[in-house]
Amino acid sequence: MIDVLRRGGNLRRVDWRTGRTADSISGGAGRAEREMSRNSSISVGQLRIPGLDNAGDEFFMKLRIPALILILAASLAADPSLAEIRIEGAYARSAGPSARAGAAFMVIRNTGGTDDRLVSVSSDASSRVELHTHIMQDDGVMRMMKAEDGFTVPAGGSRPLGRGGDHVMFLGLKGAWMQGDLIPLTLVFENAGELALEVAVDLVR
Repeated sequence: MIDVLRRGGNLRRVDWRTGRTADSISGGAGRAEREMSRNSSISVGQLRIPGLDNAGDEFFMKLRIPALILILAASLAADPSLAEIRIEGAYARSAGPSARAGAAFMVIRNTGGTDDRLVSVSSDASSRVELHTHIMQDDGVMRMMKAEDGFTVPAGGSRPLGRGGDHVMFLGLKGAWMQGDLIPLTLVFENAGELALEVAVDLVR
């Protein structure tokens, strides 16, 4: 069902399946509302087209669902938030059963046409979870630091998170990580949103 706001402020309802307006259905607007509701599967909202008169109504009466599908599909395809993020080769490890910290590593692949950014992480497996990286200091020593700006994942490319580089850091582990354990982890991306996964503990790598 399409709501058409005509010139003069009169609102008429047009059924996109039958092309009939509400006042052309026997039984009045109330019956038309019920009939259109039964026949409709999507709502397009209100369309305001300045200057349209009866000829404009005829235009909308000729609209059919294929045209609406094309419009919606084009809109979704242009939305960068639909960029697909894939996680490959993810694993986690700690220094041992008594360790209070652990880390997760993976390759983040962006198959979309727009850059994305991993902005934060969360998990119930530790008190805090942060994005960390390693930066060479002026004294020539590589130090691990929190990555305040997150990690950019280029369009059509990937961002590796590995030992000695970018990684997910778990601080204050709530239990020992044993070989094969599954660690819950949620990655939050600037465009793609949240991605929840379970990362297997691999103490052999």
